[in-house]
Amino acid sequence: ALLRAAGRFEAARARGGDEARRFCNEHSLSFHSMLTQQQTGSKLRRELRGRDLWAPLASRHAGDAALLSAALCAGLFPNVAFRPKGGKGKLQVNNGRLQALPHPSSVVAFS
Repeated sequence: ALLRAAGRFEAARARGGDEARRFCNEHSLSFHSMLTQQQTGSKLRRELRGRDLWAPLASRHAGDAALLSAALCAGLFPNVAFRPKGGKGKLQVNNGRLQALPHPSSVVAFS
């Protein structure tokens, strides 16, 4: 949903600032947050291009939600916590190298 909202925000912004504000108001989005997200993405692309880390064909995957989800999951996976079998209390993180306590309101806090 966020990926679609970002794309539609960019299209509205291309038509003018008032259009982008109207889009945000109609969809209960923060104009400032959407603008920050767009600027951050642009800055990241410039950095990657400046360091020759952006492939010329990289934009062919723009808007691919499945690819974005896969990339996020791959990046977050090493930090996924789990409770050892029959274990109580602390969760294991990063293949057991770290331990963490769940927040009391978290669903993992309940056995």
